[in-house]
Amino acid sequence: MLAEYQGTVQKLFAYWGQVGASPSEPRVVAEVIWSAVHDETDALRFRAGADAEVLLKHRKAQDDATFIGELKSKIGLER
Repeated sequence: MLAEYQGTVQKLFAYWGQVGASPSEPRVVAEVIWSAVHDETDALRFRAGADAEVLLKHRKAQDDATFIGELKSKIGLER
């Protein structure tokens, strides 16, 4: 990996570690995937657990620029 990206990569992994501290149980995710595969609606998103609920609720409350800007700032990228 290029040395220039090491700082960003480390910040990204640190952020993912925080976000992933309480992930959904694999069984919950598997059940949602099963439901999505067999879903006959035109649904685009399927929420798999509380962590997904929080992220998508946060996403829905913001416009694209704000949401992406906050993610970038959390991993140390410029807004």
